Amino acid sequence: MKFIKVSAILLSVLVVLTVTAYSIFIALLPVSHDSISSHTIGVVFGAGITKSGEPSIALKFRLDKSIDLYRDKKIRMIFVSGLSAEAAVMKNYLLKKGIPATCILPDEKGETTFITVENVRNYIQNYNITDGAAFISQRYHLPRIMFIVRKLKIENSEFIAAEPNRINILEGFLAVFRETFAWLKNIFFDQDL
Repeated sequence: MKFIKVSAILLSVLVVLTVTAYSIFIALLPVSHDSISSHTIGVVFGAGITKSGEPSIALKFRLDKSIDLYRDKKIRMIFVSGLSAEAAVMKNYLLKKGIPATCILPDEKGETTFITVENVRNYIQNYNITDGAAFISQRYHLPRIMFIVRKLKIENSEFIAAEPNRINILEGFLAVFRETFAWLKNIFFDQDL
């Protein structure tokens, strides 16, 4: 019984230290809210859809950032990635905002961040794109995206934060907590890493 209590305490301490270290890492990581270079594609990662079939708040921030980059001529095409329904919702949102259908690349097999980045790498290789990509997500998600992009050797990429200046503290903590363990999964279980 004592062994179980000690193990539970040690595990709890390990979780708190890991989440704290990741939080500090995110806070110190230099990310941009705008693109410095121009890229053929901007990549928008899925972030859920509502029951009414609309993008979640986080997904709207990502899509709106991609629209800004497209209108500023920083990206020429928007790669939207999620499962089939999510990719369709993302595409429809962009169409309603005036993005031409020919400039939207739906990836309906982007089940995870890792798979999305793999799909982007394959697209870049298949179409011989040399200017990398602009990866668009919330700040807490970008370190893991950077890690995967570097491991998969996608050159000339940028990482753009898409979020408001103020974030709900609880939501931010939960996102960092989830992201910490997703990163550990990527490190230890994803084949190409």
